[in-house]
Amino acid sequence: AFSGIMYRLANDKGVVFPFTPTVSLTHSAKYDSQSLVHSNYNFYSYTGSETGAITVTGDFAVQNTEDAHYLLGAIYFFRACTKMFYGSGDYVGNPPPIVILSGYGRMVLPKVPCIVTQFNHTLPADVDYVMDKDTTSINSDTNWLPAHSQLSVTVQPVVSRNKQSNFDLNSYAGGKQSDLGSLGGFL
Repeated sequence: AFSGIMYRLANDKGVVFPFTPTVSLTHSAKYDSQSLVHSNYNFYSYTGSETGAITVTGDFAVQNTEDAHYLLGAIYFFRACTKMFYGSGDYVGNPPPIVILSGYGRMVLPKVPCIVTQFNHTLPADVDYVMDKDTTSINSDTNWLPAHSQLSVTVQPVVSRNKQSNFDLNSYAGGKQSDLGSLGGFL
């Protein structure tokens, strides 16, 4: 639920980067190497595959109150995604929430369930700062936001054991398992 400063994200159902971000994806197959006696080459045994962390880095511009509130909402959204449910409130003891990463169509980032492992917001020294009067909080507050800044989020795709059991390489390679239901497809 998007409330407080994050209410501006409600229409988008999350954060949408206002400018096309840079996205870095890594896929790897792991092999163990075994040295053979009196041989010129090692023997390799496949041990597993991994979809590595995904980094999304994008620019945000603040030119008006709407932009300021959206940036503040995005900052608080990503901060919250790195925190567990602790202390008081509902769901105490649960880990940080799983987020859904989508973009570029169902064959590129097909509603991928992820955990946020790192969030970075750069506040540069060489830009103007815009004063924003935050009237969404209980006590009005003044925030200073850079006219141009950058957010970087690192997420790790997570696939349940149950969903992994439905993986079929032939279907995947043919593009048939790119969007599997509400939790997204395989990368």
